[in-house]
Amino acid sequence: MHIVHIATGLIGGPVVIVGQLMEMQRAAGHRVTLIYGKTHNGFEAEVAKLPQGFEMIGLDAGREISLPADSAAYWLLVEHLRRLKPDVVHMHNSKAGALGRPACRRLGLRNIYSPHGPAYLRRDMGAIKRAVLYTIEWGLALFGDQLVASSPGEMRAIRFLPGSKHLVPNGVDIDAIRRMAAGAPVKPHACRFRIALSSRIWPQKNPEQVARIATKSPADWEWCWIGDGPQRDVLDATGRVDVLGWQETPAVVATIRTADAYVQASHSEGMPFSLLEAMTLGRPCVVSNVSGNRDLVRPGISGFVCNSDEEFLAGLSQLANDAALRRRLGEGAARTVTNSYSLAMAARKWSLVYRPLAAQPAAFRDFVVHPVEEDRI
Repeated sequence: MHIVHIATGLIGGPVVIVGQLMEMQRAAGHRVTLIYGKTHNGFEAEVAKLPQGFEMIGLDAGREISLPADSAAYWLLVEHLRRLKPDVVHMHNSKAGALGRPACRRLGLRNIYSPHGPAYLRRDMGAIKRAVLYTIEWGLALFGDQLVASSPGEMRAIRFLPGSKHLVPNGVDIDAIRRMAAGAPVKPHACRFRIALSSRIWPQKNPEQVARIATKSPADWEWCWIGDGPQRDVLDATGRVDVLGWQETPAVVATIRTADAYVQASHSEGMPFSLLEAMTLGRPCVVSNVSGNRDLVRPGISGFVCNSDEEFLAGLSQLANDAALRRRLGEGAARTVTNSYSLAMAARKWSLVYRPLAAQPAAFRDFVVHPVEEDRI
């Protein structure tokens, strides 16, 4: 089977899930092609994080809406898909779904759309704009075959959209994360209460709230943000948050392993891989009350879910003052990932989504994950 992925934005979680799917599908004997947005936020470098040896095609499709640019990208995408003649097209992110679903309908191609956190769930925009985005998604869903949510919260958010819907939570390679985390951290632990974050520093991740909380927190707490981005100055201005810049994955997870708590204050999420990695490493998590975050973190079991600066500070203070609580919530976090969010589990669920779209279902081979044995703590 020939599978074409379309990903106009690859920053953060999408680059992980697209890479996972491409590797699993190749290992199962399928032909895999990626069409990626080479101008989306100027981050073509993200393509380097993907597995190598695949056919990859760049597409001029930016993040913002532009009728002339989007029209040109649409017709170019139609030509690519007409030439490639795929059996299934899998689109990732809103812009890919907006361009790809009409193109697939035009060419009669079976398709899957993964929004990875619909834009209309964002809390940093007004109700009218969210309503407009929802209306656009509703209309575009008429052109799609399968719509896939990455978390229960996202599944609830898409439940009224037309079409067939599936829930496939993100999964991680638990053993690989723990092996990589055994290396050296970017910054050695200074024997203070350490709080870690890992993501691009941009509006979705709510650096303004992180900056406020860090400023209000005790002076002996250590804040480390692994990553960089357009709103770095918000954190730098506090004098409290040490921005460690972009790092290779082994250094990222090794640094997270040294943290006493992991924070995620996002305005919106699909199902964040950074949070899954922190939980895999047994870090208690303090997160904002949005879909994706609250689907993973259970209060009193793996961390705290917060609605305000004060709740973030209260949860972190409990962790700072109680080593036994940190250990118990960390164990609960690791257990949650092992029981429900391994890569092997995700692979099986993705197989169920793809199988009905296969041109020859009898010849369809399940995705495989190496090693094939179940993940264990």
